[in-house]
Amino acid sequence: MARFPRLLQAVSNRCTTDTEKTLIHVHAFAPQQIARRLPIRALLLAKVAETTTTALAPISRMALLRDLVTSTLIYQPGAVQPEVAMMAALARQLPCYQINLGSDLAEIPPVVAQTIRDNTPIG
Repeated sequence: MARFPRLLQAVSNRCTTDTEKTLIHVHAFAPQQIARRLPIRALLLAKVAETTTTALAPISRMALLRDLVTSTLIYQPGAVQPEVAMMAALARQLPCYQINLGSDLAEIPPVVAQTIRDNTPIG
């Protein structure tokens, strides 16, 4: 939250954030920022990098799915099978990348925007 203090007012679980993921309900905080439908152009697996620069690197479908499925198993153990099937189907159809997020936040949107421009949408 130190990096995004403006979002602090939208945190819904302030009392438990030391022990849980912080929850921000964007639909309540910034409903104008929610798109109802968008084509999907690529899958990005975000990793916080130990650099200032943000960079994109191709990643294998299996590596991407391993990280996504692990996260799903941890945070949504009761709803795994439909999500895993959807992730696998998307990974078969889309290019997969790891986006290594640097500490210079201004660099992140242009990298994502370029990825969107460079890939053909599905959906």
